[in-house]
Amino acid sequence: MAAAARLVLHMAAMMFSLISGVILARRLDAVEYAVYQTLSRRLEAYASLPANIVRFWGYRYVAMRVKGAWHSYVLSLTASATIGIPVAATITAMYDGVLGSLLLLAGLYGFLRIATPRLVSTLEAIRPVRSELIVLIQRGLSTVLVVVLVLVLGTGLWGALVSAIIAMTTAILTTLASSKHLLREPICWKCIREWFSRRGVLLPLMVWLTFMLYGLDAIYAKILVGADAVAGFFAAILFANIVYEVSMVATRHLYAYLLSGGDYSTVLLTWRATLAMAALPLGYMAARPNETISLLNPAYAFAAQALQLYTINVLVLYYALTLTQILQGHERSRTPVPGGTLWKSITYALASATLFAILYPILVSQASTLAEATLLWALALLLSNIIRTLLLAKAASSITSLYVMAKELVLPTLAYYAIAYLAATLLAPTGVKGVFWLDVETVAKGAIYTTVVYTAIVLVVDKTIRSLAKKAYTQLVGQYWKQPHKP
Repeated sequence: MAAAARLVLHMAAMMFSLISGVILARRLDAVEYAVYQTLSRRLEAYASLPANIVRFWGYRYVAMRVKGAWHSYVLSLTASATIGIPVAATITAMYDGVLGSLLLLAGLYGFLRIATPRLVSTLEAIRPVRSELIVLIQRGLSTVLVVVLVLVLGTGLWGALVSAIIAMTTAILTTLASSKHLLREPICWKCIREWFSRRGVLLPLMVWLTFMLYGLDAIYAKILVGADAVAGFFAAILFANIVYEVSMVATRHLYAYLLSGGDYSTVLLTWRATLAMAALPLGYMAARPNETISLLNPAYAFAAQALQLYTINVLVLYYALTLTQILQGHERSRTPVPGGTLWKSITYALASATLFAILYPILVSQASTLAEATLLWALALLLSNIIRTLLLAKAASSITSLYVMAKELVLPTLAYYAIAYLAATLLAPTGVKGVFWLDVETVAKGAIYTTVVYTAIVLVVDKTIRSLAKKAYTQLVGQYWKQPHKP
């Protein structure tokens, strides 16, 4: 029930993100939107090395209930996040036409963007439902402020940054208030020394290099093509990224679950059910990319083909990252001697990121149009993540039960995506009207038709999903009838 509550809360939070995302894509100009998306999507890749060291080991220590670990984590993370201030200001200064006064806001945003998600997500290891509730509060508040400052008052990038800053500050304060009892524990200085020891730093350094190499895409695109390519790509993939984030939330707890001694059968069922749910919207977006992008901003329609390819990338990336979490959760490693499987999973991720960093500029430099640039961007991501998944599967081969489980999910994943794509292709209405609410109606009809057919087919052909659905229905009905009813 806790897992279900967390998923419901996060889906509600994502609805707020959806609303604010549409407003920002339609109200910010290309340069403002490129700046905002680079800060929100790529800043962590450039400025998070110290914070990643803290988060990498801190989460494990907190999940394993090491005394004083949370207090040490909060202190170390606060100090580590300060690097986000100069990096965010530098990124903002790269773009022409951005006012100098925004650099201060960008710096404060940079600090909070590094600290907030790592603080709130680590609370999940001890209070998972409260963690998701805080995410809901943060995104709800941010959306309300975006409506007022950006949509109504038209303050542009300034309003977008202020909205995020207020919301993230509220999230941090709420998280600290929710963990007062842990902050009373003495600081575990031994933990901090272990995290920042030579052996403790190496693995998080490799993780950071992985994210940094992937995160160079926005910088390359700005230099090689321009701000329009950055804005168009990030706008086109917004909905797909929301699907990815919700999917990761549904299985993010598997890491802590396995660290605390959980079983593989539960992991397999959760993983498969999440893949089945994620494939539905991704299949629709692949079949109707222009209609999907029209909800954000028709000006970015040149990225329609990139969106189609990116939907496949989301499934591959989700598969790879879930497998990574399971591999890392398989070993209850503490720093000074991390387990071999942990090393392999991180090394393979770094190898695929290196491939992307080499392949991406070569491909994009050949593009002659914005459509080609964004399509090749998506292609480079997809190829690198396929390589990453294959390497991770090799690492999983040393654990028989995990390898069999991962292999069993390949064909169902492809089938889920194909069913959703075909259902949308055959049933979903086409055409962009150019009027927001008419485009919403077109997408809503298509999504409903696709969902009904997809659900019916999957329930008929997949006995595992059918069994899970039946069990969930029985539990919901049982919970309802257990409640006292007034005559």
